Amino acid sequence: MLEGAGEIRMQVSNGALASFTQTLPLLHPFGRLACHDLFLTHPAAYHSGFYGPAKYDGSVVNWVNGPLLQLAGNRRGFDVQITPFSGRPEANVRTLVAQVRD
Repeated sequence: MLEGAGEIRMQVSNGALASFTQTLPLLHPFGRLACHDLFLTHPAAYHSGFYGPAKYDGSVVNWVNGPLLQLAGNRRGFDVQITPFSGRPEANVRTLVAQVRD
């Protein structure tokens, strides 16, 4: 997962990873899991900024480690894609879609 990113420290997103991997087996074979969140899409991005955890108006905000979820889903036979949020493509929100690989 980190090939080519060099020495890096990143958020692991344990809660998101556990929830994601426990939900995948519940999907219907033709089903799809869709999630809108703050997904980091490239490990190298951790070199250029801070991606949480942080506090915003009393809430904890965490960016989700997208490559980690993609790796976990791919190893379980799912195709996992992260794309810009269609409602506001310029926003930081991304859409993750997971479905059983053909």
